[in-house]
Amino acid sequence: MSLNMNDKKTHILKKDSDGLEISVRTGDIIQIELEGTGSSGYWWHADMHDTCVRLLSEETEPSASDKTGAPELGIWRFEAVKKCMTEINMAYYRKWEGPEKASDHFLIRLNIKD
Repeated sequence: MSLNMNDKKTHILKKDSDGLEISVRTGDIIQIELEGTGSSGYWWHADMHDTCVRLLSEETEPSASDKTGAPELGIWRFEAVKKCMTEINMAYYRKWEGPEKASDHFLIRLNIKD
């Protein structure tokens, strides 16, 4: 899904977008929405090794459920800042256990154009 705002597009990606390659333009926003259970200690962590994209924000929306331990929605917004091919790789793990113990992964390949 894409939204246009002042010539910039916001590309909204969810778990079913895992493994896709998408084309974006510099200045576009890539919004990733993933569910997690932060109350269990597990959460999504972004792994980026270049300067082609930058993290603008990370926020959490609580579940509509009143149940303890209900999933929350994590929302990450990245900006495409320069032309290149890159990836946003996210892993779901407990911070104290580290990424090698990740129980889930999410990967998006970006073709950033001018």
